[in-house]
Amino acid sequence: MNLDRVIAVRNTKTVYRDGNRCIKVFDDHYSKADVLNEALNLARIEETDLHVPALLEVCTIEGKWAIVTEYIKGKTLTQLMEEHPDDKNRYIEQLVDLQLMVQSKHCPMLGKLKDKWRGKSPPRIWMPLPGMTSIRVLRACPHTTRSVTGIFVRPT
Repeated sequence: MNLDRVIAVRNTKTVYRDGNRCIKVFDDHYSKADVLNEALNLARIEETDLHVPALLEVCTIEGKWAIVTEYIKGKTLTQLMEEHPDDKNRYIEQLVDLQLMVQSKHCPMLGKLKDKWRGKSPPRIWMPLPGMTSIRVLRACPHTTRSVTGIFVRPT
């Protein structure tokens, strides 16, 4: 595997592109259970009719866990907004439509986000309404089998 082309860096993982494959390499302190759970979630979402990259393998690279998926060619909405700032509102509407489409899909075997965050600190991207704590927001979340995503964030 060629890990020369970095396409994303996050706090605990780095994503590389190698031809028609993406390799997400997790930091060495990332737990095996969390990596395997993410791979399982990817496989479950693949079973919906959403256009998502196929899970190809889970492996270790230099002692670090990695998930390999197919690479889907195209521009991100962030790139399109930067290239065409006058169309930003149209792209934001597309973003909302995409999120609604993702949330319309049922994936009963997928772990529920509400359960995932129970007993953990909520993600730092949550911005509760004034007067609401993150815990109140979490309690207000419906218990559902609909899929959700946090992928729609601006790359760092």
